Amino acid sequence: MNGSEPLVSVIIPVYNAEDFIPGLIEQLSAQTFRAWEAVLVLDGPTDGSEALVMQAAAKDARLRVVKQRNGGVSRARNRGLQEMRGETFAFIDADDLFAPDYLEQLYGAFAHEAERPNWVASGYQALKPGDRFLPASGGDIRERHARVPECCYRDLTWTVVWAKLFDAQWFRRTGVFFDETLLVSEDTFFMICLITHTRRMVYLSQYLGYGYRRPESGKSLSARHRGFYCEAQMMMLKKLLESDAVRWGGACTRRVYRLVLFVVCRNRFGYAHAYGVSKAFQSLRTFFPRMPFRLFVHADVRALPAAGCLFLMCFSRQTFGWLYALRKRAFQ
Repeated sequence: MNGSEPLVSVIIPVYNAEDFIPGLIEQLSAQTFRAWEAVLVLDGPTDGSEALVMQAAAKDARLRVVKQRNGGVSRARNRGLQEMRGETFAFIDADDLFAPDYLEQLYGAFAHEAERPNWVASGYQALKPGDRFLPASGGDIRERHARVPECCYRDLTWTVVWAKLFDAQWFRRTGVFFDETLLVSEDTFFMICLITHTRRMVYLSQYLGYGYRRPESGKSLSARHRGFYCEAQMMMLKKLLESDAVRWGGACTRRVYRLVLFVVCRNRFGYAHAYGVSKAFQSLRTFFPRMPFRLFVHADVRALPAAGCLFLMCFSRQTFGWLYALRKRAFQ
């Protein structure tokens, strides 16, 4: 690698984000780590996003602009992966928030390890509309994991692509890309494929330098298409079982099946809190009879208690809500 190439490529899909572009550019410019490039993929925006991005790129050569016809976030991220030039790369959503030391923390954990990790992950903050983003760090606490990360069962940050830094050279050998036909769980599909190739990763367990803006209630794809969501997850599971990008074999197969079952159970049982117990059971009745039998055969027992606890937690919250409402009504 020559000195003119960036150490970190930041891949940012941009679609109708004109309200967030100025803040995004400001946060990138404020990074304490300077050796970065940002690949901003304009995914056919119809608002003023393109003009704002082009104006910013004219002032900072590290901002590289790539244009394409609207094809969705997966196609935009794949285009960014093809265009990146960095030693490592990270994904950022245009409307999210990140601390000034975000890239410095992630690259520092990557570069200072004696054995080069395949990727570095950190925690993040899920921000509801109106929440303040307060970057937090609990110190230099790193967990090192070989092969499939065991921390996946304590922290579900592995299901998303942001709050991570990946080794570009290793990534190119995996042959993994986003599946552009998936409208839901495309990042989970991508991460599970990468996990099957993972030999070593580092987790910054107490660094919360990334803020993910959660959409307003009813505006997310899963909320607007609840019936479709179950079918979309079935498609994701089917593609995982058939994908050439998944590296099956030995203990890795068992662990990956366990991870898939874990995240599926989490998403299904999450309906109990979000949409009510009856909808949750209806979703389960639709989903589980169609799951491949070998998923249960290969998934060891650690996934089942975890999924059961999640369901009981969601069910209890729903039940306590009903009891509280009845109590409040009785004493009115």
